[in-house]
Amino acid sequence: MNEYVFTADQFDKLFENQSFDECDRCKGVREVSFEHVKIIVEGKSMEFNAIPMLKCKICGELAFTLFSLRTIYGCYKELNARNASGVNCKLTEYRKRYDFCTDVDFLYDFRDYESIPGLMTEISDSGFLQPVYFKKDALLYFVNSPEYETNIFSESYGTLSKIDKTIEVLLGIFHLVLIQIICWSFGWGIWIKQILNFAQF
Repeated sequence: MNEYVFTADQFDKLFENQSFDECDRCKGVREVSFEHVKIIVEGKSMEFNAIPMLKCKICGELAFTLFSLRTIYGCYKELNARNASGVNCKLTEYRKRYDFCTDVDFLYDFRDYESIPGLMTEISDSGFLQPVYFKKDALLYFVNSPEYETNIFSESYGTLSKIDKTIEVLLGIFHLVLIQIICWSFGWGIWIKQILNFAQF
């Protein structure tokens, strides 16, 4: 568990210094990692079993995401309102849904959209770039179709596009217990509904 202690002023300043995908310490690439952390602000203790942080793949340094800061701030305000000294928070039960492609029950975690740098912007603040997940088997149809082109550049990254390049989707391939593909995003929701026909969980 990582522990952080802040004054109220120090905590407020974290909102001014947003963390992005490059590590401040070693310039390595950061990726979202769900971490067990304890935050103490002005003596108020908040422990989170799994909160999204940005973790450097090289040196392991952690940085707060905007989602994590907002979550911590909300807990801090609630502790003050109740005049309580601490709380243990579990963030695994809430399943926020966005108002895109509502007729298809896409599998996604809203914390990805609100934590991965660059997805949530003033232009796209309502889930438009939300990553959605599919079984890796979904690629088989597109690999064997003359209408599509699939390029896998590494073990974790690739693209899926129509031959005429009118549509192109970035893929992130995760090697987990359930191997999944992450398609960016609801922006191509109508088109990627086709994928669901071959990749139901």
